[in-house]
Amino acid sequence: MTNPYLQLEGISKKFGQFTALGGIYLEIEQGEFICLLGPSGCGKTTLLRIIAGLEQQDQGVIIQGVRIYHDCLRFVVTLVLYSNPMRYFPT
Repeated sequence: MTNPYLQLEGISKKFGQFTALGGIYLEIEQGEFICLLGPSGCGKTTLLRIIAGLEQQDQGVIIQGVRIYHDCLRFVVTLVLYSNPMRYFPT
């Protein structure tokens, strides 16, 4: 079994009393193509902003390869760059 390319463990985020994300766990393999679906206000953009380092999570860690991110801003804009979406949409 290989280690996931990106792991989210217990990611939570609140804005005041509003809980935008509550304990998100996700594993993404290298080359995997994922899509976040849900209604407006369910936390999709907040989760992507946390992964990209534009927003700070209140709890949880992000693990990319051997790097563990707790509370520092980072540029992890590699989800699409390292995947091969054309394998899912052949021409």
